[in-house]
Amino acid sequence: MAYDYDRPLPKINARLIGLGLRRVREILELNYEEAVAGFGRDAQWLAAVETGFGDIGPGEVSALLAHYGEVPDRIRSALTGLAARPDGPLWLRPHLGQLSGMLRDILTVEAEADIVRAFGVQAVPDLARTEGYARLLYEHRLLPEDHPEWDWPLLAARQRHRPGGDPRTLDLIVDQRAVAEVLNGHQDVWRGQIEHLLALSRAGHEVRVVPRSAGYYVGLDGSFEIYEVSALNDRLGVVHWPDGLGMSQADLAPQWRQIERVALTSADSALLLDDAIRGRDLDHY
Repeated sequence: MAYDYDRPLPKINARLIGLGLRRVREILELNYEEAVAGFGRDAQWLAAVETGFGDIGPGEVSALLAHYGEVPDRIRSALTGLAARPDGPLWLRPHLGQLSGMLRDILTVEAEADIVRAFGVQAVPDLARTEGYARLLYEHRLLPEDHPEWDWPLLAARQRHRPGGDPRTLDLIVDQRAVAEVLNGHQDVWRGQIEHLLALSRAGHEVRVVPRSAGYYVGLDGSFEIYEVSALNDRLGVVHWPDGLGMSQADLAPQWRQIERVALTSADSALLLDDAIRGRDLDHY
């Protein structure tokens, strides 16, 4: 099949659907012809779908998986759900005019991720920010594409979102520099943010701090997130550049594991955060 280089890249949900369908087919050890035999579609169509360039709706996804036979319910549900949301969640649509294609795809994957691992060097990661903290950071950004009037509503929608209706798990690691210093005299905003991190920890999310005593470690060059879609056994790494977010070409899981080695435990991190808001000395961490 010839590739059309002028054709736009497929949407991220189409790529995820294709990846999931391909893995199911390969696990069943079916070639394209065998996979569509008796289904009413040809091999070229399936190849296009698996690369994200073919059209397939939720009903046809469900029918194809039923045609394959016994497929775990979690995979069936995840893939049909993706097909039902080709442009991402409904709350994202009012913001599409202000988003680049890259950012739209990133937020679409974030919306599907049931586990988000986020590392923050100089600031608390997006999904763990309070409104006051987020708005304060927006006021000090100088990027030309910033839109303060919709930045917080968009972030608030991202935070409220529940992938598939279920609560997502946050696994957060922040450098001590991001949490132990008052923000330009905004004591109340800073305190509210630290208290929110403690509340997330008590609610069952992982919140860890890398202490200053760790010295130099892998990760200090920039914040990043790892979005994990458990049902599809897939993940996407997102890096923070000076001009915005970008998809990582490298697997960030090894870097995450190295940062984990120098981070405090959740319990010790909670003690550090509590000591910070009480004004206690943090040099012993």
